[in-house]
Amino acid sequence: MEANLRATVFVCDEHPIIHIGLSACLRDDADIVVVGAGAWSEETVEAAANSNPDVLIFDLNQTKEGKARLRRLNKACPKTKLLIFTGDSELEDTVDALQAGASGLITKWGDPAQVRLAVSRLVRGDNYLEPNVAMQVISALKKAEDRRRELSSMQLTFREEQVLKCLLKGATNSQIGESLNISEKTVKHYIGCLKDKFNAANRLEVVLSAQRYSFA
Repeated sequence: MEANLRATVFVCDEHPIIHIGLSACLRDDADIVVVGAGAWSEETVEAAANSNPDVLIFDLNQTKEGKARLRRLNKACPKTKLLIFTGDSELEDTVDALQAGASGLITKWGDPAQVRLAVSRLVRGDNYLEPNVAMQVISALKKAEDRRRELSSMQLTFREEQVLKCLLKGATNSQIGESLNISEKTVKHYIGCLKDKFNAANRLEVVLSAQRYSFA
């Protein structure tokens, strides 16, 4: 632990070998007091609430009900920092966990020092993501910002949007013209405009680019 700040911790994991082993690792740190551990159950939730730990370590992916259980723990222990201990570091799961109330996330292939560091950061009021997970989040945020900028610079006219929607449905030029009551020549003109704006070589690339930018 950093700067000898004492912390109380409760461990909730479906597998006894994990919550027992993790508790033993944490007890090796003189600044951590493990106040309880157990598999998921209402009794475990009640025990966690009664012990009011500084940090509660929880395996989000133990069942499909993981997010609902996380919210249940957040409600039962409102002053407790929730630290996800997971075997899966998919970006979507990380975002879901943070949105469900978690303050940090570490993976099960990390070392005990990583767990203790995470506990220390959460006790100090910080959030904590394991470095490789944090890099995924940073990369996703950067891509989202780049995408937002690209979208803001890509202004489609009303007619271009109509033609694009038809293309996304797989309509031919003839079908688009009939649907919008315009000539095929005019349809080709707007498809040309779309190819320029999406930097696409053909209508297929227009469709793929539109899907990428969530025009679908």
